Amino acid sequence: MERQFYKVVTIFLIWTSIGWFSFPFLVRASTIAPDLRFPRLLLQATVVALLYACAGIITLILGRYRTTKIQSEKLRQCPQCKKRIRADAVICPYCLTELDTE
Repeated sequence: MERQFYKVVTIFLIWTSIGWFSFPFLVRASTIAPDLRFPRLLLQATVVALLYACAGIITLILGRYRTTKIQSEKLRQCPQCKKRIRADAVICPYCLTELDTE
């Protein structure tokens, strides 16, 4: 679940940065507002795009680190439902089977 969350957030941030980067070019290409100060708009949109891209990359790195940390915990298999649970669990959280404490 956490891995999917980080993946969705990363994709959103990268997609938003692409949108911010392409925004000034789309405005200039359209005839909606041709009198805008294009260099200033380009600079502002590029800065925002870079911030979003950096946030996306940081989120990607943190997501990889956290999921690796979670996966490195000691796990064992429940004898009843065969799902992976923490090694120190007394009761399986999925099927509520009492487990042997070894």
